[in-house]
Amino acid sequence: PNSPRHYSADSSQYKMDYAEEQEMEFEALESIFLDDFTKLSSTHVTIKLIPLQGEGDDVNFVGVTLDVNIPETYPEVEPEIDIVLDKGLSLDQKPLLTSLVRSTCSENIGMPVLFTVAES
Repeated sequence: PNSPRHYSADSSQYKMDYAEEQEMEFEALESIFLDDFTKLSSTHVTIKLIPLQGEGDDVNFVGVTLDVNIPETYPEVEPEIDIVLDKGLSLDQKPLLTSLVRSTCSENIGMPVLFTVAES
């Protein structure tokens, strides 16, 4: 399970393994995020994130969308993630969020990382 991948010289098999792993990650994210997950293509998804409130019926006033493009060899390389500020955050806060996303991705190279990024 944690051993390095060994691919045959057949590049179509190499591509298939990545595509299959990416599709499994997308299916898991869709089951977790439901309507907040949108698959735009086999390599492009969005995940709308609205932090959970505490007790009561308080309305949440912040939210972002992760706009994710998956390179062909992901998760061996980092995904391209743009943060769209939906509500409640200023443009001044975007660099901090972007930095958090990038560090989370780089710390988890080789593993599916989108759920970890969403949770951070």
